[in-house]
Amino acid sequence: MIKKLTLCALVVLSTLTTIRAASLFPTNSTWKYMKGTAEASSPDPATWRGLGFDDSTWASGAAPFYYDTDTNPSTAYTGNTQLADMQGNYTCIFLRKTFAVSDPANFAALRLTGICDDGFIVWVNGREIGRYNMPAGPVAFNGLSSAALGEPIAGFSITTNNPADFLVAGNNVICIQAFNSSLAGSSDFTIDAALSSIEPDSIPPVVFQVTPASGAIVSNLT
Repeated sequence: MIKKLTLCALVVLSTLTTIRAASLFPTNSTWKYMKGTAEASSPDPATWRGLGFDDSTWASGAAPFYYDTDTNPSTAYTGNTQLADMQGNYTCIFLRKTFAVSDPANFAALRLTGICDDGFIVWVNGREIGRYNMPAGPVAFNGLSSAALGEPIAGFSITTNNPADFLVAGNNVICIQAFNSSLAGSSDFTIDAALSSIEPDSIPPVVFQVTPASGAIVSNLT
């Protein structure tokens, strides 16, 4: 009887994982914004999210955008653009910001970080890349976030892979629709965000160990 042996080589690869992130814009940046008293674009409520949308009539303001009726200065929100008329009048704001990209192929991912009370949806060049504390599906200008968040508010982080699918060389636009959890019952609101790119890991794996060694004679298998 002839016994057939199948030999398997164990190859161990050693890789050094390096994450190189570059800021596309920081927190406290200036945005074009519109208060959510109506849809940002009509008749198509999605037009405002596109790169070619004309936002020249929108106001400009630096984040964080906020309001807070808490009279205790040690716990109240502060920021750069106060929305003193938001409570009881509108539940969301629309934000747009352009940023430059030299070569989208150099990006392995995009990462959005910041703070929000209570929720938002974010698009880049019209493509939704994430949402935070929001219900599924389209949300109208008079919609609400999911349940109100407790305090202190934790920061958020949203990572999107393969951004070359929707980024273009040159100017790109990020759009955020940020929502409160109620029209008049919420005592506060805040939104601020930063965007960074994550570059691909260019360090290739190296062979750390091969078993059995090259040229070895294997007399039995265990």
